[in-house]
Amino acid sequence: MKKLELSVHYYDLNLEDTKSKELIDWFKEKELLTEEYNGELANFKNAYKVEK
Repeated sequence: MKKLELSVHYYDLNLEDTKSKELIDWFKEKELLTEEYNGELANFKNAYKVEK
């Protein structure tokens, strides 16, 4: 009989976390970011409609 194992990891990342070299290196190691990563995980400038 084989055993089944299930692991769930939940992380609540914030904007400050995106500045962590350790976190960025981990993303690159897991191939979630390319080596050409430009230092920006998300761009919020167009997230909300702004009327002028």
